[in-house]
Amino acid sequence: MLYLRGFMKKYSFILIAIMLCFVTQVGFGYNRAVLDFVKENKRLPEARVAGYIDLSYASLAGVDLSYAKLSGVDLSHSDLSGANLCYADLSKSTCFLTNFSGANLKHANLSHSNTQNANFSNANLSAANLVAANLGSTILLNSIFDDADLYEAKIEVSVMKGASFKRAELSKVYIRRIDLTNVDFSNANLSNSLICDIYKNIAIQGAPQGEPFSIVDLNTINFNGSDLSGADFYSGVASWTSVELVKAGALNVDKMNRP
Repeated sequence: MLYLRGFMKKYSFILIAIMLCFVTQVGFGYNRAVLDFVKENKRLPEARVAGYIDLSYASLAGVDLSYAKLSGVDLSHSDLSGANLCYADLSKSTCFLTNFSGANLKHANLSHSNTQNANFSNANLSAANLVAANLGSTILLNSIFDDADLYEAKIEVSVMKGASFKRAELSKVYIRRIDLTNVDFSNANLSNSLICDIYKNIAIQGAPQGEPFSIVDLNTINFNGSDLSGADFYSGVASWTSVELVKAGALNVDKMNRP
């Protein structure tokens, strides 16, 4: 016993290094066999427990998971940068701090998913289903949501610079404390949406409030053909008059809920 204690004390740093390597390569509890199965078969095995499976901390960068059935899966902290998730089913999934940067999520289903603190920068989510999705504290820098369905989705404390929502379904969407610089909402349905507390240069880490978004900054947003009937803009954008929104190309501005 004394020899074992001495060995542990002498080589403790080596044991810690081995454990760290294991954690890095394998992850905190995610099932490698299941992950390999998903990679090969693009679906979860039938014997999954209660519709939930843990693939957190998985390394899936560049992996082809198109048409994969991943409903209810936990992908928290996983790396899916550059992955192909075209037509993948990620409904009711948990993607806390997941890296989707540069991934292809065209036609993917993320309805009722929790993607808080996820990174979707430069990702393609065109025609994706994001109904009632929670995109809190999410990085959406230059991401594409053209023709996507974000009905009743929640986007809060997010960087959306350069994002595109052309023809997107955004009715009843909740958007708060975000940076809308150079965002394209052309021909999008923003009816009955709530958009408030718009800032620029928002930092996700630390204090979420950046610089005030002014009337001049409104010129960076493309509202051409977007439907604002019943939309509610307030706190930080109350100074945007109907005339200015009409000049920006918005439709049904007279039917907005004005403060």
